Order: sequence, then structure tokens, then C-alpha cells
Amino acid sequence: MSAGGGGADDEVAADDTGTGGERGLERLLVFGDAVVAIAITLVVLPLVDAAQDLDDRTAWQFVQDHRAGLGAAALSFLVIWVLWRPQHRVFERAHGYTPRTATLHVVWLAAVVVLPLPTLLVVEAPHGDRSAPVLYIGTVLVALVAGRLEYADLWRSGKLDGRAPTARSWATPAAAALALVLAATVPGVGMWGMLLLVPAGLVEDRISRPAR
Repeated sequence: MSAGGGGADDEVAADDTGTGGERGLERLLVFGDAVVAIAITLVVLPLVDAAQDLDDRTAWQFVQDHRAGLGAAALSFLVIWVLWRPQHRVFERAHGYTPRTATLHVVWLAAVVVLPLPTLLVVEAPHGDRSAPVLYIGTVLVALVAGRLEYADLWRSGKLDGRAPTARSWATPAAAALALVLAATVPGVGMWGMLLLVPAGLVEDRISRPAR
């Protein structure tokens, strides 16, 4: 083959060395965005089906009857957005990936897909039930850890521009882990422990912005 060949040949060469090039990264991200979109859609579908059986109820009565499901859908959408945003920032600065990155991304996607279930359980669980908040926070923690490990792997493999990951990059997963322990061991804490993620997220947001 001529020396002038490129494109597909470069992609194959990148795969042979155990890494993916920019074209492979683009396909990985398209797949991930599609999975996230489907996960968000699945949150709303049960409500869409329920709306087809209004009978003689008004729209307000429907909202009252399904306020738990609506609350779960809104919370799921918000949390999925919060999880997706830093991922998007990281991959904007990436120019390739490794097989380990791809595996970690699948783990992250799995947590995102599962998240609507513990969200609904939190809304519907009886007062004082600790298992629902623990399952919810545990799912969020899996996504956070997988995302940080992706960041570290991309940096270590030389496929990420910008600042190197630091201990402060783990502020949000550490806050989620503490929230998980509190929800499992302290009565009445429940989902309130998730408030710890707010200051931790602000710390990470400041250090994750690309250097000017």
C-alpha cells in the first residue's frame, strides 16, 4: 500500500496499538449520547402511556395522581444532565481513547440507564426506608467514579489536553461516598446527604475549566 494512504489505515493502526483514534472516539460518543437520550426518554414513556387513559379526569387531576412519577422524571432528567455535563467537557478535550476508557464509558452509561429506577423508588418508598436512598446514591456514585477514572485514563494515555487530574477532581465522588454512608447508617438523612455534592461540584467546576 502506498505511503500516501491515510484515514482508515490510520484508524486501523491506532486500533492495533490498543488505542482508538479521533474517528473511533466520535463513534463512541455518538453511541453514548444515544444511550443517554434513550434513558431520558424511558423516564417519560410510562407517563405518556398513563396520559392516554385520562377518562373523565382533568389535566390537573392527572398531575395530582402521577405527581410521584412526574417528580421522579424531573429528578432523573436533572441528575442525568449533571452527570453528562462533565463527561462532555472531558471528551471535548480528548483526541482518542483506550480500550479501558471504552469499558469505563460503558459502566458510566449503565449507571445512567439504571438511574431512573432508584429515582422512582426514592419517590415511592415509605418514610424511613433507607434502602431506596442507598440504591440511588450508590448508582450515582458508580457513574461519578467511572467518569473520573475515564478522565485519569485519558490523561495517562496522552489523549487528553488540559490540566492533569488532581485529588480535588475526586471531590464529588468523595462527597457521594460520604452521602452513601450517612444514608445507610444515620436515620433520617436519606437523600439530604446529596446536598454535600453541591459544594464539591463547585470545587470541581472551578478546577475543571480549561486553562486560558
